[in-house]
Order: sequence, then structure tokens, then C-alpha cells
Amino acid sequence: MLKKLRIHDFILIEQLDLHFKQGLTVITGETGAGKSILIDALGLLLGQRADSGVVRQGAEQAELNGWFGDDHIQRIISKNGRSRAFVNGKSVTIQELAIIGETLVHIHGQHAQQDLVRPDYQRQVVDERLTPNLALQRVQDAWTTWKTLHDELQRLGGQGAERTAQIEWLRYQVIELQEIGIEELNLPAIEAEHRRLAHAEQLQHNVQQALLYLDQDDAAVMNLHRALREVQAVQAHDKRLHSSVELLDSALIQAREVADELRHYLDHLDHDPARLLALDEQFNVLQRLARKHQVHLSELPNYAKQLQERLQALEKDEKRASEIQPELQLAVEHYREVAAQLSLQRQQLAEELSEAVTFHAQQLGMPHLRFIIEVSPQLTALPSFLGTDNVTFLISTNIGQPPKPLQKVASGGELSRLSLALQVVISQTNQIGTLIFDEADVGVGGGIAEVIGRLFAKLGLQRQVLCITHLPQIAAFGKHHFHVSKHAHPSHTHIQVKNLQKQERIKELARLLGGLSLTEQTIAHAREMLEDSAKNL
Repeated sequence: MLKKLRIHDFILIEQLDLHFKQGLTVITGETGAGKSILIDALGLLLGQRADSGVVRQGAEQAELNGWFGDDHIQRIISKNGRSRAFVNGKSVTIQELAIIGETLVHIHGQHAQQDLVRPDYQRQVVDERLTPNLALQRVQDAWTTWKTLHDELQRLGGQGAERTAQIEWLRYQVIELQEIGIEELNLPAIEAEHRRLAHAEQLQHNVQQALLYLDQDDAAVMNLHRALREVQAVQAHDKRLHSSVELLDSALIQAREVADELRHYLDHLDHDPARLLALDEQFNVLQRLARKHQVHLSELPNYAKQLQERLQALEKDEKRASEIQPELQLAVEHYREVAAQLSLQRQQLAEELSEAVTFHAQQLGMPHLRFIIEVSPQLTALPSFLGTDNVTFLISTNIGQPPKPLQKVASGGELSRLSLALQVVISQTNQIGTLIFDEADVGVGGGIAEVIGRLFAKLGLQRQVLCITHLPQIAAFGKHHFHVSKHAHPSHTHIQVKNLQKQERIKELARLLGGLSLTEQTIAHAREMLEDSAKNL
């Protein structure tokens, strides 16, 4: 229960301390006086998003404090937009604050009827009555198991047709490369042999010519020998010639050696047309495969290795996929089983909730309305985290009229009253200590407003209820009454909230009944309403 609310430098409020009690507290005031600012402050205190616009003009920060039972919640919003939150002095995140707030206060806002037509909200209304929701937890656990297997299977290539086709194609390519022994081929050596055989005649001719120059009358050798003798004869006179003597001596030796080596080369030079033809055919095959796979000839062995590795990986995936298939089937079957259990619980709760909302909606001026929550299992759909059910709100507002989806047939006034009826039913079963209704009386009046007031007052017997209202029929049922007013000054505007006593309440009810001009008749009527509401509760 909310015991105390302290607001400092928030929008138009400079400083405000409000104390709250058990039962129904009504909040009234002129249109635009700032009644909803109190609700906004509570919303921020309980984890709603904030921006710097909520800081009062000229202030550095807005500070909100709320005392709920033994818990103290504080929210500070600076003018630069930074926000901090504390629970019992301990810093918490806004997400943590919102979770805590959901257990303390429920706010039925002015636009709650818009939630009423959202499919996700309609399912949520049913599921929130499953407390603790063990059936939904089992569905979510089963979905997680199924999703893990499903995602792994997709990563492995889905159900297998595409993967199998890829394996067959890779296997064909690998076998094609293996048949020519691509991994064992020494391409550099083959290329060298092919080049030598292809140019054998040119090699023979050029080597023979080189020998001719070396061997012809031993001209090269003789000339080197003569040059060596000439330099040797005079080297004693100049030591700088020693190096030249050594080089000429070495050149003479190398000339004789190269001649011997070239003669040996010619003796062993191959002329093998058959081998050359075989190499030509092998190179044609290799070049064709290189073009086919769009790689350079030298890259073909490594490419073949990569294909083999890809094939092995896919074959491994295929094996794992074949193992996953029965696991996945079992996971689907288990999911369907627990989803069916959840669906059955939803259907039972939907029937109870439909009857309760119908009853309250009829009390709120829709005597022929039938409210139906339809739970439809989608048995052929893929598993979902929230089960297989579509949950739809249906209504029939007239006798003999078939029920239709709420969003297609309900008027604004009907949505407002249905939303109120639903919130009343929900609040009767949850454990939230404080209920806030922000102008839940929109679109109603007269006798229906009195019914709503009595309904709020009955709720107030069990918990704390705060209600912003413009209707005297509702305000008269309040156990406590706050009046909100706005005051303009030359330099600023501020909001004042006053806890009304009995005579002040009578005047406020009279204002709600007849406007600013209070007459003895409206005051008498207001006094009568206040006394009757106390008797009829």
C-alpha cells in the first residue's frame, strides 16, 4: 500500500507531500488542473521512462519519493535527462524498478481500452491468472529445446534435400580429381619435365654450339692458358697481379669443367616423344579441371584438398542431422503435449473470466452484453514461445447477435466500460496492494457512474484504490478526497493538492454537480449524495 508520496520540482509541482490511507481515495479538480501529474509521478516512481521535460522550469532535478509499506523508493531525474533510482537506499536499474513496481501498483490509465483490442494483451490477461504459471513455463522450456534442435538442423542445411544434393555434387568433384591422383602429383616436377621434353631439340642444338666454341682447336682453353702465362711471368714485379692470376687459373679450370659437364648433359639428354605426348595429355586434363574450378593450375592440388575437407564436413553434418531428426520429432511431440495442457488451462480460465467480465459489464449499463474469450489452438503452426493458442476477445451487445471480435464492433464507450469491468475482475484476484484508476469514468454518467463508484468503494474494502474522476456520483463514494488546483503567478505556475474534510467535500461535490455557481440546492444535493453513499456501501 502507498503510504506517502513526496514530489519535488516535478513539472509544475515545487514541493508536495501527500499521505494516503486504505480504502478508496478520489482525486478531483478542474480540467487541466494537473490531476494526472500525480499519476505521472507515480508511474515514473515505479519504473516508467522519463526525460528531462519532467524537471520543473529553473530546477536542476526532479525528485520523487514513495513509501510502500516498509519499502522506500526514490527516483531522481536531472535536467540533462539522466535518471537514477533507489530502493531502500540501494541503487537499482530502471528495469529492476519496473519489475518491483508491477508488484506494488497497477495503473488503469485513460487509454487502457486501447490495450483491450491488442492480441498480445488479450492473451496476457488470461495468462496472468495462471499464477504460478507452471504450464506456460513447461511450454517455454519445451520450446527452448525444440528451438535449439531446429536451429542446429537449419545450420546443418535444413531437412536435408539441399545438403544431400551438395554432398553428391562435391563427391563427384572429389572423385574426378582423385582419379587423376591430383594430391600425389608433383606439379613443379611435371612442369619442368614437360618443358625439357618440349624443348629437347633446342636444348641439344644450343649445348652443342656451346661445346663447339669451347672445343674448336681448344681456342677458349688455349687463350686462357696463354693469358695466364703472360700475367704469371710478371706478377713477381707487382703483387697486385696475384688476384688476376688466381682468377685466370680458376677460369681455366671452370672452362674445362663446363665443357665436361655439357658433354655429359648431351649424353643424357632425353628424346622421348611418347613421354612428351603423355605429359601433353596430362596437362590438358589438368588445365581443363583448373578452368572448370576457376583456379590456377598450381592451386589445383590445394583446391582438391579443400573440396575433400568440405565433403567430410558435410558428411559429418549429414550424420548429425540424421541424429537430430528423431530428437526434433520427439521435441515437437513433447511441445504439443504441454501446449495442449496449457491450452486446456487457458480455456478453463477464459470461461471463468468471460462470465465474471460479462457480469460486471452488465452492471455497468450493458445489460445484454456477452463477453467471450475464445482460445483457439493452432495445431499445425510451428511451436511458439507462448504456446499454440490464439486468444481473442469477442462480444455480443444485443440479444440474438453472434459474438464478434471486440475491435470490430465495440464503440469507445463500450470499450471503456469493458476495460473497467476487466480491471475490476483482475484486481479481485491479484495481490497488488494499490489500484489506480485514471479517469476510468470517461463516457459514463448518471446511474452507471454510481455503480462504478460503489464498485470502487467495495474494492477499497480489500485494498487501496485511487481514482481520478470528474463525476460526483463516483467522488461521493470516496473514503478520502483530494482536490487538485492550479495557481498562476506572474513568474510561475504551481499545483496545490488539498485533503478535503467533510464540508469541503460537500462544496466540491456541489461544484461537480452544478459548476462554479454553487446554490443551496446543489449543496443540499451534494450533502445528500455523500450521506447516501456512506449508507449504501
